[in-house]
Amino acid sequence: MHERKLSFNGNYIYIFFVLLALSGCAIFKDDSPYPSGGRDTEIEFGDRRFVFLLGYTEIKTGNLYKKWNLYDRKNRNSIEDNVFKYKELNPYVYTIGLD
Repeated sequence: MHERKLSFNGNYIYIFFVLLALSGCAIFKDDSPYPSGGRDTEIEFGDRRFVFLLGYTEIKTGNLYKKWNLYDRKNRNSIEDNVFKYKELNPYVYTIGLD
């Protein structure tokens, strides 16, 4: 009888890392129905339904000021425009704006 030896080569290491990567994707699965990030998305809240969209505005002096728009992704509408400051106290977000 011939004795067969298992050779330990790079293929086993490659397969191990592929399986590890696939299992990692399953562990960190996100259940939110809303996408993460976006071009103008600055801050996301909760399950990412509510986001602050970043913009800039010019006020009489000609200087640009950062402003946020609190946006509801589910209803696809702006809740509050011209937000200059906010405070998050879970589960609420309080905003201060010009309007």
